[in-house]
Amino acid sequence: VKHEWSYRVHYLGWNSRWDRWTDGSDLRPDTPEVRAEAERRQEEAAQLERERKAKQKERREQKLRQQQQQRKRKKLGGGADDSMAEVRTGSRGASSPIGGVSSKRRRLTSSPAGDSCSSKGDNETALTKEYVQSTLEECCTLPFTLKRILVDDKVKLTRLGYYVASGYDDVESIPNWTPPRKVHVLPSQLPVKLVLKQFWKEKKKTVRDKAKAAVARLAKTKEAEEGSGFSDLNASDIASIKERSVAEEEKWKAFIKGILDVFNEALPPFLLYKQERTHYLAAKMDPNLLRADETDEGLSAQKKPSDVYGAEHLLRLFVRLPKIVPGSEDTLFPDQASLNGFADGISDLIVFLQRNSTACFKGRYRDTREIEWTAEEAEVVKRCAAPTTSQSASGDNGAADPYT
Repeated sequence: VKHEWSYRVHYLGWNSRWDRWTDGSDLRPDTPEVRAEAERRQEEAAQLERERKAKQKERREQKLRQQQQQRKRKKLGGGADDSMAEVRTGSRGASSPIGGVSSKRRRLTSSPAGDSCSSKGDNETALTKEYVQSTLEECCTLPFTLKRILVDDKVKLTRLGYYVASGYDDVESIPNWTPPRKVHVLPSQLPVKLVLKQFWKEKKKTVRDKAKAAVARLAKTKEAEEGSGFSDLNASDIASIKERSVAEEEKWKAFIKGILDVFNEALPPFLLYKQERTHYLAAKMDPNLLRADETDEGLSAQKKPSDVYGAEHLLRLFVRLPKIVPGSEDTLFPDQASLNGFADGISDLIVFLQRNSTACFKGRYRDTREIEWTAEEAEVVKRCAAPTTSQSASGDNGAADPYT
């Protein structure tokens, strides 16, 4: 019988469950020629990825041009349709009882010229659900380093058995079995609110540096044209630059507030694994975490999820965001500019998390407590604690705990 070697291949940066066995036909010797071939293939793959992104961008721009053309055609020939829409929905100032649409939504979807429009399904200013979802999917794509953090975090939090790949262990032969999964230590050393605060400080510094650079460029231009210097700059020029800087700071502040609001609302129903829900309910009963307590001065302020949970849960928000936001009744994006600004903010925030991953993702875990066990885990623990017939007859207390 001819024996052949088999090799276990592990992919750097990937979980061990992706390891595989292979024979020698898939391996190559470590030579300069093989390394050159590997670099060539990597360059080809990078080129294909650049071409794919360029095609995606071209499709987005083409779709946007089509929407703009549709809006122009409707404005040119939509007089009769506008009058009919006014009869159906009433005046702009009154809230429409049809579909429960508020006057605020109507103002967002009404045309700048003052023509009334239907409160739902209006294509003149509202973006389609599919377009918003595809845009968010593109900007919320996580890089490999953050995906690895997300996968490793899920493995720790959802593990069912010590020795099996799926399902629970054979607890009949394991005394004093407890769930092997972990839970996050709460509150996090660096909760989501502090992460976004650091992101805001970085963006504010960038905006102000850009304003200073703009003033310096303007002074240099005036000096070259008129022979004057910084002291001869018009007050209106400096005020205009400062006004733009303040407006940009306000946009970033509004973006961060929006992310915080979405995170606080989305965490309980969308961002927790099934095994984490008992941990969340226990945190709601803890006065040091999410519960508001009675004090001499009244009810204490209740902490929000962004004050307690860490950046790992913020990554889950990016994964779920394309499904959450387009499905909301009151859209966050009344026009294309607001959607583009939000997408750019998400992209910058992901880059910030990747650049500061060591500081943002602490990875602090602990064992579960009894109050945090799921119903299935409590049942397995109960069966494990019950003595077997042979143990009861012999008086044996069981074998030693293999985990101690």
